[in-house]
Amino acid sequence: ESVVDHKAALESGGYHTLTEDASIASLNIARGVTTSIDLNGHTLTLNGDGQIYGSLTFKNGNVVISRPSDEVSIYMYSGISVGDDKVAEGTLNLDNVTVNADRLWNIVNYGNLSFTNSKLVVTGGYGIANGGEAIIENCELVANGEAATQVYTSGGTTSIINTELYEG
Repeated sequence: ESVVDHKAALESGGYHTLTEDASIASLNIARGVTTSIDLNGHTLTLNGDGQIYGSLTFKNGNVVISRPSDEVSIYMYSGISVGDDKVAEGTLNLDNVTVNADRLWNIVNYGNLSFTNSKLVVTGGYGIANGGEAIIENCELVANGEAATQVYTSGGTTSIINTELYEG
């Protein structure tokens, strides 16, 4: 099924497989929802923001973060409180995925991030900004340009295991 045609289905959860390259304006995963997307060797371009309060997995393909402004492109929320209520925990898993990112803030994690067997190419800005729990394992992280930073950590725990950092 095509992501373009089934945005509502993606946001309601389940397992989905791309059958062709696709673009999506935004993707919001609600608390309690689990969505897995097998990119099946194809490319998914995110032209807007993603707010992940539930769980989102991308595997086996390419993700292009291409927001038309310098705002944050993908958020993972965790432990946000409104009064005494904990609002959300977000989880993003990327496995065997190449992420090309050119925004100021690309993947901002305040939840749980697992980036494994993957590659991140960031051209300007921060590839991954972590304030939550992040595991980056068996990856390549590439910064192209003077203003590019692969990983920025502030207040969270970032584990980088068997991962190569490159400046392009």
